[in-house]
Amino acid sequence: MAPHDWASDAAATAQRLSGDVSARISFAVECVNGLHYLSDIDGQLVPLDAATDVLGHNWQVVDMAHVRWAAGSAITALDLCAAALGRLYCGISGDDARDLDLEGIKRPEHRDVLRAAPGDPAAWAAGVRGEHRYSDLLDLRHQLTHQVRPHHYKVELHEALHVSDYAEIAPQTPEERAQAQERRRAHMAAHAEAQAGGEAEAAARNVTRRTRFALIGTEVPVPKVLRLARDVATEHVERFLELPLTPSVAAKDTE
Repeated sequence: MAPHDWASDAAATAQRLSGDVSARISFAVECVNGLHYLSDIDGQLVPLDAATDVLGHNWQVVDMAHVRWAAGSAITALDLCAAALGRLYCGISGDDARDLDLEGIKRPEHRDVLRAAPGDPAAWAAGVRGEHRYSDLLDLRHQLTHQVRPHHYKVELHEALHVSDYAEIAPQTPEERAQAQERRRAHMAAHAEAQAGGEAEAAARNVTRRTRFALIGTEVPVPKVLRLARDVATEHVERFLELPLTPSVAAKDTE
């Protein structure tokens, strides 16, 4: 797949704002671009929903690394947009200042300022926080970073059973008994060959599915988690870039 085709010129938006604001917007865009890259390379490295070691690395290591990358990047992209709003409208400045994040926008002193800013950025932030996909990703990122996130994988086992249907009337003469014994040997050889083939086919169908996580009310495999993170971050950063991001008079006075 090709890199994401942005609906607006993110670079132009960033360049017309101050350095602190511009940097945070640029980094948010980089996070989203990285999520598109992650989803693409995961699909190339593990094209099927089957546990697959990658470059000698255990498949569980790969799954967890990719999910941490996805959840962390998605939440970081959105928090960077909130940080840009804090620098643009809320008087936050300096290298040592604590940046605003999406949860911080709920505080009245920030929320009220952003409600009055061009385009009502507070409504954008509320729209992000109110989406269940964002809430699930935030919880996933938190648990993968600070706790132990429950997850599982599925194993499908197939069994091959072959029952011999060989039967014949008991031979009476020595010649008939010799012929019957030869037929039984041929039958058992054919049965053994069929059994071995069936077992090999069943073994080939045995599969361990990729790691599942509890998200959006269901068990979601790794590729879907990556796409979910990519889409949530992309949609909301796109909407953020549609805001008329213009420094307010109050923000200019604090500079």
